[in-house]
Amino acid sequence: MDEDHPPAGGVNNPPVPGSPQAESPSPAKASATAGQPPQGNTWERFKRLPKPLVVAILLVLIFIEAVTITYISTGKNLFQLIGGEKGQIACTMEAKICPDGSAVGRSGPNCEFSPCPTIPADPTANWKTYSANGFSFKYPSEWKKEPVFGVTYLKTRYDQYIPTTRIEPNPRKTAVDGKSAIIYETKGSGHPLPTGYSIMEVVIEKDDTSSYIVYFNGDRSVISNELIDQILSTFKFTN
Repeated sequence: MDEDHPPAGGVNNPPVPGSPQAESPSPAKASATAGQPPQGNTWERFKRLPKPLVVAILLVLIFIEAVTITYISTGKNLFQLIGGEKGQIACTMEAKICPDGSAVGRSGPNCEFSPCPTIPADPTANWKTYSANGFSFKYPSEWKKEPVFGVTYLKTRYDQYIPTTRIEPNPRKTAVDGKSAIIYETKGSGHPLPTGYSIMEVVIEKDDTSSYIVYFNGDRSVISNELIDQILSTFKFTN
């Protein structure tokens, strides 16, 4: 009878528990293990990070949350609330022409046009207009032309005119539509001009040889310097 011989590779003894051969995983198991993430708790790994890095991460998260809540509740970002206009984006360089001829640009957090300047009401808007040969001016609508005011043409220079009435000293110099003018005043003393009344003579330069006189006659408390100046501001030479 033939004797049994062991295989050429040697005796195939079973692995002894605890030996390296017993601990070696199979190729399939090793492949599955290599594809899995490292075992361990995420929070534990986070706690093992350096403390300055942990603080920085927490601050960034808090800041992002604050920006988000602020924008949701106010519609503005945190920089706009903290810095006001400094936090807004740059507005476009546009300009709007206002009724008075001035221009305004865009400003504010919404880049809206700034308000136009308020135009004061023209006190002479509803006045009547007096027109003569060569000039015109406006006067209060409740006035009649005579005897409140009148107009005279002179064949002399404005600064060579000598009033024939007793005038007050230091006549007032002014300008009317770009021309020089002098205002003379004669105050009433009872007769023929009542006390409290005056005759105001405004001598206006026309050219080197002629001038106009616009005179006002009435109660001085009504015909004030302010009113005279308003009337003269409407004076226009027409030729």
